Amino acid sequence: MIRNFYTLLAVMLLSTFTAYTQVNIPMVSNGGPAGAGSWILFQSGNQNTSIQENFGINIYGDAGRPVRIRNTNLMVGYGPNNAPIGNNLFVSGKIGLGTLTPEAKLHIDGNIYALGSESRFSYQSFVDPHSGAAYGIKVGGAGIAVRGKSVFLDNVGIGTTNPQAKLTVEGNILAKEIKVKTDISVPDYVFEPDYKMRSLAEIENYVKEHKHLPEVPSAKEIGEEGLDLAAMNLLLLKKVEELTIILIEKEKESNCMNTKLEKLTSEVKKLQDKIH
Repeated sequence: MIRNFYTLLAVMLLSTFTAYTQVNIPMVSNGGPAGAGSWILFQSGNQNTSIQENFGINIYGDAGRPVRIRNTNLMVGYGPNNAPIGNNLFVSGKIGLGTLTPEAKLHIDGNIYALGSESRFSYQSFVDPHSGAAYGIKVGGAGIAVRGKSVFLDNVGIGTTNPQAKLTVEGNILAKEIKVKTDISVPDYVFEPDYKMRSLAEIENYVKEHKHLPEVPSAKEIGEEGLDLAAMNLLLLKKVEELTIILIEKEKESNCMNTKLEKLTSEVKKLQDKIH
């Protein structure tokens, strides 16, 4: 042990004055903390840190003596001339970037920049119907695919960078079904006995003056403020119900006129028969 210590000390002093010199550090060969294999042990009081050659190189430390790398880059999976050789980096604990207290497997305090053709975030099992691969969230050149419910607390814009509502779409929307929930009253009150409707003469005068139906927004208003689909559909339903009531009344009047006409026709025929 003493000889190895002096040899290591000599190598360290030699490397101080010799640039780019490869040296071989002798290591103890009687087994280390992780089993058989050459190892180096650093002791500071009761704290031990060891580097052991056992299926690669294992570094053992503790919370009070973490392994620190300063003022240099740490390159994993690279060979000569910085050529990537495809080795993996495995960390069993948590990784903190910009933080010393990571709260997850990967905790980043700062921005993320990812460059690649596709990124995947897996959760449970969701199979891509196109590629057959499983993922939770996939971001790639073909777009973004998400499995499960997605919650957006702020406004979302599609085709616009300035969304003015919970969902703002600057373009067309294609859907098989759209269901709108609203607190606007359904106009079944039109059929109540005390409901008062405008007469056809009143509607005619309004249309002549305003060039649109009563209660219906004008073309200018729709162009400036947009069209509320829920409100407009219920308003059109109200107009259809009012029109239905008018048609029912007109049919009653027509039937009454037909009855009177038939009666008059019968009376005229009787008079003609008496004359002849």
